[in-house]
Amino acid sequence: MVDKAMELWKHALDLGLSPNSTTYSIIIDGFCKMPILSVAKGIFSKMKTCGLSPTVFDYNTLMASLCKEGSLEQARRLFQEMRNSTHAPDVASFTIIINATFKAGDFQCAKELLMDMLELGLMPDHLTFSVLINRLSKLGLLEDAKSVFERMIDSGFTPDTFVYDSLLKGFASKGETKAIIDLLHQMADKGLVLDSEIISTILTCLCDMSKDVDVMEILPNFSKEASKGASISCDELLSKLNKSHPELKFCVA
Repeated sequence: MVDKAMELWKHALDLGLSPNSTTYSIIIDGFCKMPILSVAKGIFSKMKTCGLSPTVFDYNTLMASLCKEGSLEQARRLFQEMRNSTHAPDVASFTIIINATFKAGDFQCAKELLMDMLELGLMPDHLTFSVLINRLSKLGLLEDAKSVFERMIDSGFTPDTFVYDSLLKGFASKGETKAIIDLLHQMADKGLVLDSEIISTILTCLCDMSKDVDVMEILPNFSKEASKGASISCDELLSKLNKSHPELKFCVA
């Protein structure tokens, strides 16, 4: 497929056809998805050489792919190039770089990027809030994560299972039983639709709680509709129980 795409590209050029911005965008996006970044970067450079200005979408596509493969410095250079060009970064641009910067463990730089975004009048969207909560929870900065969570709700966004899952894992890593219980009740009150991932996380949290905690007493009732279609295998459940309570010696197939 790659060879065919390159053949068509070369054939178009041989015919003297001049690709426009839309054509370049499609090609760059396609090679980023494959992902063959060396070709995508080459075509991105060729686009600029031909006097065409990459769009914000082009920059974001390439930056996201670079971050995904761990080439943060290259992504940062593109981001800075955007800031110096006529195509200023949008919320998605900042979210991509903030997420990758958090992942690299550079909390201070990520915080500065967020402040830059806000100073430019760009408000976080649902994805930005989700990324911030996820990364802060993983870093164990739970007060910051809770603050962003509250701001997300105040801004009119509805947290999804990814957000709740991130918080639950963060609370569990610090042994914050009360915070876990409160969040579970909030999830139930909101009628959150549970998927297999968050069910697995909930079970892990419950299994890791102190034996003094009466799980059946504190666990809220989730509606059947909320968990419809979600499931967890018996093997996975037994594995979690064995990890938390090895003295029970459950047999896992």
